[in-house]
Amino acid sequence: MTEPLSRRHVLGSAAAAGAAVLFTSGTATAAGRRPAALVAPLRPGIYALTRPHDQFLSLEGGREHVVLLPSVGLPGVQEWQVQARSDGTVTLKNVRHGTYIGYEDKPRANQLIVAGDMPKAWALRPGAEPSAFHVVVPGGPVGGSELALDLSLLMLYPPRTALRPYRRTDQRQTWRFDFHG
Repeated sequence: MTEPLSRRHVLGSAAAAGAAVLFTSGTATAAGRRPAALVAPLRPGIYALTRPHDQFLSLEGGREHVVLLPSVGLPGVQEWQVQARSDGTVTLKNVRHGTYIGYEDKPRANQLIVAGDMPKAWALRPGAEPSAFHVVVPGGPVGGSELALDLSLLMLYPPRTALRPYRRTDQRQTWRFDFHG
């Protein structure tokens, strides 16, 4: 069994290495395993969230389903304002419509992602690439597993997004955050 390291020890080690870290909860372990709540730094600003093959997280209407599309060339439709919250989570607000990525009621597996007026908190978990993150519902397991923003299983066009079980090692579930300003 590994001994948990104190936050002071981990933060001191990170500072000595020149790295920036943010803790929302949890502890690191001596085995070097990354705790679930360790969030990689991402400065607030405007981002495009993309998947391979230039597929962008998109919102064509103000309160519709959040979908995945190639570049549509309309200002703000595929741009998201990342807003930091005091608890270490973020909100994702569409630049064109001013609505937030979220879900209706309580989160559950396979629930479709929609845009709405009420901000929903998301935890960003680092992926293998420097600007890639898993976008996860904060607060721990829901119905036995953590949930992440991912593609829906529905075979529709345009592809919808949904809450899917979080798979830490699956880099296909990450989103690349491309800074736009």
